[in-house]
Amino acid sequence: MMSAGQYQIHVQQPTVPHYRVPFFDALAERHEGRVQVYASRSVGDGPASAKVDRNYLSLNHDCSLLFGKRVYWQHGMLPSDKAIAGDVAVISPNPRYLSTFKFAAAARRRGMGIVWWGHGWSPTSRQWAIKVRRYLMSTVDAVLLYSDAEAMEWRPRLPAHIAVIGAQNAIDQSASSAQRADWNSERLNDFRREQGLDGRKILLFCGRLRTQPGTGVDLLIRALTILKQTDPGYLAVIIGDGDDLLRLRQLAQELGVAEQVRWLGAQYEEANIAPWFLSSLCFTYPGPIGLSILHAMGYGLPVVTHNDRRRHNPEIVVLREGWNGLMFHDGDINDLANKIQYLAGNEEHRQVLAANAYATAHEEFTLQNMVERFSAAAEHARLRALARNS
Repeated sequence: MMSAGQYQIHVQQPTVPHYRVPFFDALAERHEGRVQVYASRSVGDGPASAKVDRNYLSLNHDCSLLFGKRVYWQHGMLPSDKAIAGDVAVISPNPRYLSTFKFAAAARRRGMGIVWWGHGWSPTSRQWAIKVRRYLMSTVDAVLLYSDAEAMEWRPRLPAHIAVIGAQNAIDQSASSAQRADWNSERLNDFRREQGLDGRKILLFCGRLRTQPGTGVDLLIRALTILKQTDPGYLAVIIGDGDDLLRLRQLAQELGVAEQVRWLGAQYEEANIAPWFLSSLCFTYPGPIGLSILHAMGYGLPVVTHNDRRRHNPEIVVLREGWNGLMFHDGDINDLANKIQYLAGNEEHRQVLAANAYATAHEEFTLQNMVERFSAAAEHARLRALARNS
């Protein structure tokens, strides 16, 4: 029997975006290189795989969009020919990827343990998709969800022999830590003067400006019409691009707040966006927030978002109202403006929120913790597979 750590982990993914590379790097190191990740270079209009060279990464799996882009098929998506009983297959749960079923079936035939890794729900989840996810969950050895909250919710719905673990989804914070160290107060003050930010209260948004699901930036623009009545110094800084950009820019013009919005476009270099994070009053994401919440908190930035947690991605579990961020009533621009004004007028509490946000990202939702929880799910699946095979 193989000892712990001597088995191969075969991970199926749609793509491997840049923010996932540090996680897989750490996972491969944790398992001494016995990790293989299979993915496509791109899938529709979703995030493309990072252009990196890794021994563990196989991107030679082109993806076809079928039946009016309703379902997807990743070609050649099978565990390595070297995969054997006792190895572990980790599948991505999106039921639209029909090739995932083939990947899982091949893994089961070879006597591999299977881990289901993903979220149990999302803002765009449909009832049929949730039912398919639940069926898939019930056929595997371990279910790895994005948070402890999701794990607690799903545990009673699944057979007792299946391990249900919260990964506490995280991102690598080393880049933000390095930038915080580089941008001392003098350098940051110079940046603010160069950008004409003296006296401005920056409300930062960073993400894709998409129409589906919407990001809620239009709510922020509408809230500016209220904020400017008492203080024209508020400035919404929008980092990102997407198919909703033109509509949002037109909306700012129509509402007379174009001077209160600065559009920076898509920015991918941490050194370019760091001073904006470090100069902001808060991170404002009025729509369904995801991993960007940890990006903001990594800089010690309080987060303001809406209070309908079911309409967020699972990462919303990171936010604790009044402790590391604030929540406004969903869709209520007056309440959004009130929350922003509260932060602007209560610097002492804002600093407490900022400190707690930083601790959340750097002490609780860490990459190393995520790797260990992922490994625990893989180990459970391995032992279950060995028990079946014996």
